[in-house]
Amino acid sequence: TTHDINHTNHILQTFAIWHLSFSMLAKMAEASDGRVVLLSWNVASWPTTLALIQQHYGSLAAYLDRHAVDVLCLQETKLETSRVANARESGALEPGWSSFWACNDGGGSSKRGFNGCATFARSGLVISASADVFEDEELDKEGRCVVTEVAAMPRNVVIFNVYAPLSSWQYTRIPYKMRFLRRLQEK
Repeated sequence: TTHDINHTNHILQTFAIWHLSFSMLAKMAEASDGRVVLLSWNVASWPTTLALIQQHYGSLAAYLDRHAVDVLCLQETKLETSRVANARESGALEPGWSSFWACNDGGGSSKRGFNGCATFARSGLVISASADVFEDEELDKEGRCVVTEVAAMPRNVVIFNVYAPLSSWQYTRIPYKMRFLRRLQEK
Protein backbone atom coordinates (compact mmCIF):
# COMPACT_ATOMS: atom_id res chain seq x y z
CA THR A 1 0.00 0.00 0.00
CA THR A 2 0.99 3.63 -0.30
CA HIS A 3 1.18 3.91 3.50
CA ASP A 4 3.63 0.97 3.70
CA ILE A 5 5.80 2.43 0.94
CA ASN A 6 5.85 5.85 2.64
CA HIS A 7 6.66 4.23 5.99
CA THR A 8 9.50 2.19 4.43
CA ASN A 9 10.88 5.29 2.70
CA HIS A 10 10.78 7.16 6.02
CA ILE A 11 12.72 4.35 7.73
CA LEU A 12 15.32 4.33 4.93
CA GLN A 13 15.66 8.12 5.06
CA THR A 14 16.06 7.97 8.85
CA PHE A 15 18.76 5.30 8.49
CA ALA A 16 20.53 7.38 5.83
CA ILE A 17 20.49 10.44 8.10
CA TRP A 18 21.71 8.35 11.07
CA HIS A 19 24.50 6.83 8.96
CA LEU A 20 25.46 10.23 7.55
CA SER A 21 25.48 11.75 11.03
CA PHE A 22 27.89 9.17 12.40
CA SER A 23 30.02 9.37 9.27
CA MET A 24 30.24 13.14 9.68
CA LEU A 25 30.93 12.72 13.41
CA ALA A 26 33.90 10.47 12.65
CA LYS A 27 35.31 12.96 10.13
CA MET A 28 34.86 15.83 12.58
CA ALA A 29 36.67 13.87 15.28
CA GLU A 30 39.72 13.64 13.03
CA ALA A 31 39.82 17.42 12.61
CA SER A 32 41.64 19.54 15.17
CA ASP A 33 40.84 22.94 13.72
CA GLY A 34 38.56 24.27 16.45
CA ARG A 35 35.53 22.17 15.57
CA VAL A 36 33.32 20.88 18.35
CA VAL A 37 31.95 17.33 18.19
CA LEU A 38 28.46 17.07 19.67
CA LEU A 39 26.60 13.88 20.55
CA SER A 40 22.89 13.98 21.41
CA TRP A 41 21.33 10.96 23.12
CA ASN A 42 17.88 10.17 24.55
CA VAL A 43 19.05 7.86 27.33
CA ALA A 44 15.63 7.02 28.89
CA SER A 45 17.27 6.94 32.36
CA TRP A 46 20.74 8.34 32.84
CA PRO A 47 21.65 6.28 35.95
CA THR A 48 21.12 3.04 34.01
CA THR A 49 23.00 4.27 30.95
CA LEU A 50 25.87 5.67 33.04
CA ALA A 51 26.23 2.34 34.86
CA LEU A 52 26.56 0.53 31.51
CA ILE A 53 29.10 3.08 30.24
CA GLN A 54 31.14 2.66 33.43
CA GLN A 55 30.93 -1.12 33.14
CA HIS A 56 32.22 -1.14 29.56
CA TYR A 57 34.58 1.87 29.50
CA GLY A 58 35.50 2.43 33.15
CA SER A 59 34.23 6.02 33.24
CA LEU A 60 32.14 8.54 31.36
CA ALA A 61 35.30 10.52 30.51
CA ALA A 62 36.90 7.40 28.96
CA TYR A 63 33.77 6.81 26.85
CA LEU A 64 33.67 10.43 25.65
CA ASP A 65 37.40 10.45 24.90
CA ARG A 66 37.12 7.14 23.01
CA HIS A 67 34.47 8.68 20.75
CA ALA A 68 36.14 12.11 20.54
CA VAL A 69 33.06 13.88 21.92
CA ASP A 70 33.36 17.49 23.10
CA VAL A 71 29.72 18.10 24.05
CA LEU A 72 27.22 15.45 25.16
CA CYS A 73 23.52 16.37 25.23
CA LEU A 74 21.27 13.96 27.14
CA GLN A 75 17.49 13.86 27.15
CA GLU A 76 15.13 11.96 29.44
CA THR A 77 17.72 11.74 32.21
CA LYS A 78 15.00 11.05 34.82
CA LEU A 79 16.89 12.62 37.73
CA GLU A 80 15.73 15.10 40.32
CA THR A 81 18.08 17.88 41.43
CA SER A 82 18.80 16.08 44.69
CA ARG A 83 19.98 13.00 42.77
CA VAL A 84 22.22 15.06 40.48
CA ALA A 85 24.10 16.19 43.58
CA ASN A 86 25.08 12.53 44.09
CA ALA A 87 28.07 12.56 41.74
CA ARG A 88 28.36 8.78 41.70
CA GLU A 89 24.80 8.39 40.41
CA SER A 90 24.81 11.34 38.01
CA GLY A 91 28.41 11.61 36.83
CA ALA A 92 27.95 15.36 37.30
CA LEU A 93 31.48 15.83 38.65
CA GLU A 94 33.38 13.92 35.98
CA PRO A 95 37.02 15.15 35.98
CA GLY A 96 37.77 17.30 32.92
CA TRP A 97 34.08 17.95 32.24
CA SER A 98 31.42 20.49 33.19
CA SER A 99 27.76 19.53 33.35
CA PHE A 100 24.55 21.53 33.30
CA TRP A 101 21.19 20.05 34.29
CA ALA A 102 17.47 20.75 33.90
CA CYS A 103 15.51 18.54 36.31
CA ASN A 104 11.84 17.96 37.03
CA ASP A 105 11.47 18.36 40.78
CA GLY A 106 7.70 18.05 40.65
CA GLY A 107 6.15 20.69 38.51
CA GLY A 108 3.35 20.87 36.03
CA SER A 109 1.42 17.79 35.03
CA SER A 110 4.59 15.81 34.44
CA LYS A 111 5.66 13.36 37.15
CA ARG A 112 8.48 14.28 39.53
CA GLY A 113 11.79 12.85 38.35
CA PHE A 114 10.62 12.32 34.77
CA ASN A 115 11.97 14.20 31.73
CA GLY A 116 15.25 15.99 32.34
CA CYS A 117 18.12 17.19 30.17
CA ALA A 118 21.84 17.43 30.83
CA THR A 119 24.69 18.84 28.80
CA PHE A 120 28.26 17.74 29.45
CA ALA A 121 31.10 19.72 27.89
CA ARG A 122 34.85 19.51 28.11
CA SER A 123 36.13 21.89 30.79
CA GLY A 124 36.75 25.36 29.44
CA LEU A 125 34.43 25.09 26.42
CA VAL A 126 31.25 26.54 27.96
CA ILE A 127 30.87 30.31 28.03
CA SER A 128 27.36 30.31 29.54
CA ALA A 129 24.61 27.84 30.44
CA SER A 130 21.04 28.00 31.73
CA ALA A 131 18.10 25.74 32.53
CA ASP A 132 15.81 28.77 32.98
CA VAL A 133 15.52 29.08 29.23
CA PHE A 134 12.05 30.55 29.03
CA GLU A 135 12.13 32.57 32.24
CA ASP A 136 8.65 31.13 32.76
CA GLU A 137 8.16 28.81 35.73
CA GLU A 138 5.46 26.74 34.04
CA LEU A 139 7.67 26.01 31.02
CA ASP A 140 10.98 25.64 32.87
CA LYS A 141 9.90 23.48 35.84
CA GLU A 142 9.54 20.22 33.88
CA GLY A 143 13.28 20.09 33.08
CA ARG A 144 12.93 20.05 29.32
CA CYS A 145 15.69 22.36 28.09
CA VAL A 146 19.29 23.39 28.77
CA VAL A 147 20.95 26.09 26.68
CA THR A 148 24.72 26.37 26.50
CA GLU A 149 27.02 28.66 24.58
CA VAL A 150 30.16 26.80 23.57
CA ALA A 151 33.46 28.23 22.34
CA ALA A 152 34.11 27.02 18.78
CA MET A 153 35.85 28.23 15.65
CA PRO A 154 35.18 30.30 13.64
CA ARG A 155 32.53 31.49 16.10
CA ASN A 156 30.76 30.35 19.25
CA VAL A 157 27.80 27.98 19.03
CA VAL A 158 24.58 28.11 21.07
CA ILE A 159 23.18 24.64 21.76
CA PHE A 160 19.57 24.02 22.73
CA ASN A 161 19.32 20.59 24.36
CA VAL A 162 15.58 19.86 24.34
CA TYR A 163 13.23 17.08 25.43
CA ALA A 164 9.92 18.25 23.95
CA PRO A 165 6.62 17.61 25.75
CA LEU A 166 4.35 14.79 24.67
CA SER A 167 0.83 15.69 23.59
CA SER A 168 -0.55 12.85 25.79
CA TRP A 169 -2.79 10.03 24.68
CA GLN A 170 -5.96 12.12 24.91
CA TYR A 171 -4.19 15.17 23.46
CA THR A 172 -4.79 17.12 26.67
CA ARG A 173 -1.29 18.62 26.61
CA ILE A 174 -1.37 20.01 23.08
CA PRO A 175 -1.84 23.62 24.29
CA TYR A 176 1.16 23.25 26.64
CA LYS A 177 3.26 21.57 23.95
CA MET A 178 2.44 24.25 21.37
CA ARG A 179 3.21 27.04 23.86
CA PHE A 180 6.54 25.34 24.68
CA LEU A 181 7.46 24.99 20.99
CA ARG A 182 6.42 28.57 20.15
CA ARG A 183 8.52 29.96 22.98
CA LEU A 184 11.44 27.78 21.93
CA GLN A 185 11.13 29.10 18.39
CA GLU A 186 11.25 32.67 19.73
CA LYS A 187 14.62 31.98 21.34
